[in-house]
Amino acid sequence: MCHTRRWLHGLGRPALHHYRAKHQAPALVWNSSLAAECRSWAAGLAANGCGLVHSPKIAWPDGYSENLYALWMGGGAAPPATCKPAAAAWYNEVRYYNFATTSPFTQNWPPYNNNTVGHFTALVWKASGQLGCGMATAPVMRTYYCKAVVCRYRAQSGNIATDSFFAANVLPPI
Repeated sequence: MCHTRRWLHGLGRPALHHYRAKHQAPALVWNSSLAAECRSWAAGLAANGCGLVHSPKIAWPDGYSENLYALWMGGGAAPPATCKPAAAAWYNEVRYYNFATTSPFTQNWPPYNNNTVGHFTALVWKASGQLGCGMATAPVMRTYYCKAVVCRYRAQSGNIATDSFFAANVLPPI
């Protein structure tokens, strides 16, 4: 399960911390309160067919960022209870990120870059110190299931949209 301390220290930790370490970002501390909020939000997403809708910002103050992921499976089997595919999908946005620019926020967001990089930047944001994740599955149709994954990161300055914050927190891979 991706909403337990076991997940952070077992199934999910190696993936998340591997990706963060590649970008000189420290390991994250598990936050059980964040995880409970993520489980609740993931359950609502799954119950509604796994449409990816961020939670209202009023529910999480400045300093937080949120990643969402959904998977649909047919054949009557529920998706596996792992969040590794979510972490991999978020990290794969690295291919769209321009580390060579002196304006890392400006040059990596529209209109200069129309590819999504926000999940990647939240994942490797150096100032993030805490993490909570939740997952839920639900039947969508007779033989289909969906799985929703929600992770929230807490930092003193989470994913702030300025060039200086991006330069300090989204570091090139080593």
